[in-house]
Amino acid sequence: MLQSTIKQFPSSTGIYLPPGASKRGPIHDGVVSVALGQQQATSFDGEQLSFNVIFTVLQGLGQLNGRAFGLPTPIYLIYCGTIEFSCRQIREPTDGAISFNLVANCLAMRVLEDLPTPCLLIDERRMEANLEQMAIKADGVGLRPHTKTHKSVALAKRQQLRGAVGITVAKVSEAEIFVQNGFDDVRIAYTLVGDQQLRRLADLSSQARISFCVDTKEGAHLASSVLGKTGVSIDVLLEIDTGYGRCGVPYNSNEVVELALELNELEGLRLCGILTHEGNAYSHNALNATEVMAQTRDRMLDVAVRLAEAHCAEAATFEISMGSTPSINVFENNSKGGFCITEVRPGNYIFNDLTQVALGVCSLDACALTVLSTVVSRHRTSRGTERFILDSGRKVLTSDSVRDKPGYGCILYNPRTRVAHPHTRITGLSEEHGWCEVQGGGTFSVGDRVQIVPNHACVVVNMMDKIFLVDGSTVLSEIPVDARGCVI
Repeated sequence: MLQSTIKQFPSSTGIYLPPGASKRGPIHDGVVSVALGQQQATSFDGEQLSFNVIFTVLQGLGQLNGRAFGLPTPIYLIYCGTIEFSCRQIREPTDGAISFNLVANCLAMRVLEDLPTPCLLIDERRMEANLEQMAIKADGVGLRPHTKTHKSVALAKRQQLRGAVGITVAKVSEAEIFVQNGFDDVRIAYTLVGDQQLRRLADLSSQARISFCVDTKEGAHLASSVLGKTGVSIDVLLEIDTGYGRCGVPYNSNEVVELALELNELEGLRLCGILTHEGNAYSHNALNATEVMAQTRDRMLDVAVRLAEAHCAEAATFEISMGSTPSINVFENNSKGGFCITEVRPGNYIFNDLTQVALGVCSLDACALTVLSTVVSRHRTSRGTERFILDSGRKVLTSDSVRDKPGYGCILYNPRTRVAHPHTRITGLSEEHGWCEVQGGGTFSVGDRVQIVPNHACVVVNMMDKIFLVDGSTVLSEIPVDARGCVI
């Protein structure tokens, strides 16, 4: 089967639009030219041609995959709904390629009003800007984004296009999804314990480079006992606690060197580096994100030097990984004893959320993910406020809060400009209902739709099967949340 690419016409979308036609509106008699490869050109018999159209547009439309048909049978692709392609003219090969004209008639283009609620929306322009900014900030160091934020193969591929050297996941089941979809360098930033998970990890190691974390002697020996029996050796990173206080060997502990030496002797494990998560960059303590970043970086470099002195690390190959969106937003590298940070693992940056806004990482305008919700009830309260109820409750918005910021999300007055609605708060959540109040007279009616910037994007995405990619009020595509519910 042959792959083809769109040849650019005067329109930036790759579709030539006649005068008066709208780029995002219904397309009538738009002409698309598809250039086919030289190898297949020799088998063209003048009447029948089988091919696979890959409709690729970098500026905003993503990838759309066609199926093989014999011309002039109509070809159906998905592009903001359904488009019918029919063959009008086939020209002889030129310079070893066949070209032909297809007339595209847009049968159905979806807009926000067509979507059921509650659902998730990604503003494509904002997301792409976030990806571009992080690629710039990570220049000179490996960018390995944490996919727990979106759990989507399609979005991870966009991160690859923006320079990601690999991806990070939290669980083996997530790794399985991404490896099955072609990702060949997957880091599990988690201390794995459990025979079943480790055996599945061994199976994955034949298909991709897999690595995971250990932070205790018990965990290391358990992993070795399972992996040693499979006959494979898997890269492990010694997790370091640089101040967050969750998992990891304390950075200033003698156990760091002791465990590294022991790892080098265990069957099935190959010490390749050290890893930390500076989650304290999210806390409102005496240190700001820049200070947490610098402290974390320098403590990790100190650990690497100590391991080198114990002959457990070589500067040329040893991996030193750190990551959180607030700290990587202000990341600057350093070196000590020939070591430097080799990779960063931000996750939330692709969407941002109210937590990042509260920390000063970004503005509300940089939040790409919103929840589209409908007003299902409205009543006046005895306190002189208006209460209205949304169809998004705890199962959608989740109960995660933002420190010092009351409420469970920000209702937007103007989604296009990301202006918050004044005097309106989501004050409470039950499973299926969002409780909202407006001071004074309200402007909402039953049936109105609102967009909400969530407090924490990562957990909201894991509640949904799909996300809708949008440009303003136009729905561009559906993006599956491929690894939703993968928590084992």
